[in-house]
Amino acid sequence: MEHPERHFATRVGRFRRDLLDGLFSLLIALAIVALVACEAAGQTGVAIGTANPTADPSAALDVQSTTQGMLFPRMSATQRNAIAAPATGLIVFDTSVNEFFLFDGAQWRQWDDWSRNGTDVYRMGNVGIGVADPAFALDVNGGARVQDYTKLGDDAATPAIRQKLITTNLGAGPSTSIAHGLDQSKIIGTSMRVQLAGGSWVDESSTGGTSSKFLWKLTSTSYVVSHTAASGSALANRPVRILITYMQ
Repeated sequence: MEHPERHFATRVGRFRRDLLDGLFSLLIALAIVALVACEAAGQTGVAIGTANPTADPSAALDVQSTTQGMLFPRMSATQRNAIAAPATGLIVFDTSVNEFFLFDGAQWRQWDDWSRNGTDVYRMGNVGIGVADPAFALDVNGGARVQDYTKLGDDAATPAIRQKLITTNLGAGPSTSIAHGLDQSKIIGTSMRVQLAGGSWVDESSTGGTSSKFLWKLTSTSYVVSHTAASGSALANRPVRILITYMQ
């Protein structure tokens, strides 16, 4: 029979060993948690992918894969419009039209669906500028500026067209030369008007008083406007506008 005091000492020894083993395991676990916490604290984003990727410092979420993509929430237009108080920047894929939509803080906007061919961009269908439902390939509501030649039609023989506006003043008479700076053979149309003292504009076909009549002719370098004292005395030193249409 084992002595009681020896039995008690044995039990105490075992308890101490178990306690030390437990404390050691707890310390190891705490160390692992601390290491993970330190690593997480030093990482600015969450990375998802293979081979334990590291998130880019600029990204809150960095998804890496060479075999899979990422799916955004997919829903119908009705479901999209039913989202309560959408956040600015919210993105969904609209299955009604198979397009991405982004909420800009005031309304849903369809993502740009233009395509690229090298440095060229294009899209199929009509384009509206200031028009919500364009009826033409290019439907513009407002002014437009073209800084190069415009080609009308798809015939190879159709020339590209451009216009030039000259604004100046006529001289005292009896004629004024106004340089056009173009190849005379490329000019295909001219519209000329002169402003009278009262503010109205007249052209060479004016049937007003004889004092507001003028004629012009085109030379290789300029427009020569005739406004003699007898027929164009009211035009001396008055503003003139010349709109020239010419080929490329």
